[in-house]
Amino acid sequence: MKEYNLQCRVMNARGVKVTDRFIMLCILKSVDWHTWTKDIAMSAIYNKYEIPVATFSRSIKQLKKLGWISVVSNRTGLKQHHTTITVHPHIINKHESTVDQIDKLVDQNDKPTVDQ
Repeated sequence: MKEYNLQCRVMNARGVKVTDRFIMLCILKSVDWHTWTKDIAMSAIYNKYEIPVATFSRSIKQLKKLGWISVVSNRTGLKQHHTTITVHPHIINKHESTVDQIDKLVDQNDKPTVDQ
């Protein structure tokens, strides 16, 4: 799946809070688009995009609950962690999108008529 298409799916995900969608987009901008994985400190993401830590933590929990991401964190030292974030595009792609619903309505109502 192309990164642009995945970003569109995230932006139009039905039933997902705007904050969670924004943080998912921030994560997508941080991961390698070929492997959908990145070794990165969580603080690097929330500092780069100026997201409050509590908000970021809540959204990460929700994104993990949705199955959109998985996070593996290993302690490497005092207050130091090695964190790997993996995005699961196949699960995001299965999530219902508001665009899907609009497309269905357009298809149903977009029948050509012939004027005589």
